[in-house]
Amino acid sequence: MSTKEKAAVIVACILAILAVIAVVVLEEPTDTADNPPMPPEEVLSVWQSPPSPQGVPPILLGEATLTEYGEQSSRLEMEPFFLQNAKWIDIVVESKKLPVSFLEREPGQVSFRVHFEYSDSGYWPDREDLEKWDANPFLGRILYQQQTETDTGTVYTIAVRLFAEGEIEDGNWLGCHCTLAFENFQPNLSASISYEIYELARTPGWGWWNEESYANAVLYPWILQHTSSESEAEQMLVDWMEQFRLT
Repeated sequence: MSTKEKAAVIVACILAILAVIAVVVLEEPTDTADNPPMPPEEVLSVWQSPPSPQGVPPILLGEATLTEYGEQSSRLEMEPFFLQNAKWIDIVVESKKLPVSFLEREPGQVSFRVHFEYSDSGYWPDREDLEKWDANPFLGRILYQQQTETDTGTVYTIAVRLFAEGEIEDGNWLGCHCTLAFENFQPNLSASISYEIYELARTPGWGWWNEESYANAVLYPWILQHTSSESEAEQMLVDWMEQFRLT
């Protein structure tokens, strides 16, 4: 599914989920300003903060060796660790000699993914999630990718910032377990990798799907009040996302 198609699906879901809310809002007088709603300042401060480390040690670090592609140990899942709900994390991964990427499964590279597991479900953020309209503040972003020449060869580094949205069970917000998975797609060389995970701030109420989130409580109702078609809603959401673009 292309980015444009996925955007259309998301907007259609927005309109369906918030249909009842929209009817109520549109029937009642409102003094809502024409200016787009601003995201919470605590979210912007996390989104715009420099990559970790930010003066604090990682909550988790480790290293591993991945055998050549096709062998049993060419793919590894690390031990899961627990995150509070609404927690932002930075993940920094280094790979010696082989390029490393997030989610991309390219020949000759090391790829890593992240799984968020809840009480009865879970999800793997995908590349399109992070690159939708070049920025998706509801999930995260790639901070940087770089390579450094050393006496022993090239070291490739990638840093990713992700948001661990929680779940609600019996009226209580729950955290989740997070698992890193690595895979070597180089058939002729093993891969030496290391990783560090840093906790950032919590921003309760931010996120995508829960009913009380900023998206459902503030952003989508505002969009529905100011649009009359799915195409207009899609464009307004794209325009709103522009403030998160980092140049």
